[in-house]
Amino acid sequence: MRTTLTIEPDVERLLKLVQRKRKLGLKEVVNLALRRGLMELEAPPAPPRPFRTRVANLGTPRFAHLDSIADALASAEGENHS
Repeated sequence: MRTTLTIEPDVERLLKLVQRKRKLGLKEVVNLALRRGLMELEAPPAPPRPFRTRVANLGTPRFAHLDSIADALASAEGENHS
């Protein structure tokens, strides 16, 4: 297939860099890049990594049970809390 492409300056720099490093022609580098890029675009996305929560030791709880707010306030502020 023969076509005309407008290559942006940043892509041109990368193409020329790969050309020099691999000692390939422009046609070979463009085809290689397109082939790899298109294969990557068509590949199924990688499965998400499982979310992990870090464990943190917060020490001994100040109140053993917080079932009753009145009991927690009495323990924290004394029996005469308002």
